[in-house]
Amino acid sequence: WNYIIRNNTFIFSNENTLEKIPLVCFPVTAFVTEFGSENTLIDQELYNSFSDDSDIIDWLKLFGVKEPSEIAYLEKEIIGKIDSCINDENFRDVTEFILKLHAAKEIEEVHYNGLRDLPLKSNNGWAKAKDCFLPAAYNPVIDFSSNINGLTTVSAEYVGRYNAYEWKTLFVAIDVADDINILTNYKIHNNDDEFGGPFFTAA
Repeated sequence: WNYIIRNNTFIFSNENTLEKIPLVCFPVTAFVTEFGSENTLIDQELYNSFSDDSDIIDWLKLFGVKEPSEIAYLEKEIIGKIDSCINDENFRDVTEFILKLHAAKEIEEVHYNGLRDLPLKSNNGWAKAKDCFLPAAYNPVIDFSSNINGLTTVSAEYVGRYNAYEWKTLFVAIDVADDINILTNYKIHNNDDEFGGPFFTAA
């Protein structure tokens, strides 16, 4: 039953649509990102109808409903909608928002795990962070892309207001590969050619 509630749209939101309960916040305060985006809230009229009922409030909290905040935005609007939270227009804004939380040490391990699936701009279009490698622009420990053809590498377009080192610390934290020790999704093979170099295939 809990699984059904968490993964289906059950509650009316301030956007006049049904939303999953874990993805909404209580409409008791406001949080707006620097790029003008907000948390999805429970419809105000609906909230007013049960706001004095502590049992309902506590029940909703069990499913992750909380007040709007930076972390709530990260959890609900980014990680909770990981496949649709990034596009060509907002990718810098959203990833810089994450980078700021990372630099402020506001992100916990559970968040980093969820961000492994964050779509990143790459040389092969959009790719999940965990499927990407860092190119030379980010000064990786091992520059795989300079030695192995066909790898998916993070675009250098992120570097701008924040330098390559700052981006590298975030990307590595969400499993973008820059060292042999963190290649959890890949395995190395040697082809039969005596002069063939190593190459990577999905494990």
